[in-house]
Amino acid sequence: QNLTTVDGCDSIVTKITTLVSIINITLIAQLAIQHKGTVIQNLTTVDGCDSTVTTITTLLPSYNITLNATTCDPAQAGTVVQNLTTVDGCDSTVTTITTLLPSFDITLNATTCDPQAGTVVQNLTTVDGCDSIITTITTLLPSYNITLNATTCDPAQAGTVVQNLTTVDGCDSTVTTITTLYSPVSVSNISTTCATSGLNYWVSFEINGAGPFTVTGGLGSISGNIFTSNPIAVNTGYNFTVSDVNNCNNVVVSGVAPNCVIPCITPDCGKVKVRKN
Repeated sequence: QNLTTVDGCDSIVTKITTLVSIINITLIAQLAIQHKGTVIQNLTTVDGCDSTVTTITTLLPSYNITLNATTCDPAQAGTVVQNLTTVDGCDSTVTTITTLLPSFDITLNATTCDPQAGTVVQNLTTVDGCDSIITTITTLLPSYNITLNATTCDPAQAGTVVQNLTTVDGCDSTVTTITTLYSPVSVSNISTTCATSGLNYWVSFEINGAGPFTVTGGLGSISGNIFTSNPIAVNTGYNFTVSDVNNCNNVVVSGVAPNCVIPCITPDCGKVKVRKN
């Protein structure tokens, strides 16, 4: 500017105007907070110039993840919550829900007629890969091998009969019946003994068979297996019927009286008298 002073002198004024910088800044921030978005700030510099600061805030990812898993181990089943931090420093949660898969410990009861009964343990694996145990307890059902002893008076029934039977549980059993024929009663050593008086006699005999024995047809006594009758009058025969305890057969013991001699009791006894004509 060419100017004139108040005194009339020429003067020159040179005005140098310097441009003060106007700041228009855009900031991009990443915050691990919920306050995302764009913020514009209109400011004034120290020189009085208008400036704008634009802040663009981007939300970094954080996670809340639920994982489902399975296991055969009861100790690993349940829910586990892990509080973690991402690579950007944001809090995240991983929840793992582990479900226990089924495994089995089963006991089965069974029965058998086979003597090889007992307990069998089977270690198996389920379709999910879990260990399981099946225990089978097999109980031996009764079967019988019985021997019966019997006796009979009938020869046709004597012998051994084997019956193959089945129990109510279906097991084979055997009943063997051994039938023994009774020995028939018999009599031996029959004897008669005269009394010294010659007026009576006794009958005795030995009985063979199964005692006790029974003798009918006359009185007497049995000692062991020897029968002795009561005194029987001379000139009288005897007739006894003998049976044993089984009463399978009877034996008749009979006979005539023995010839018993009456002893001499006078001086003339035994002398032959000769009659004279």
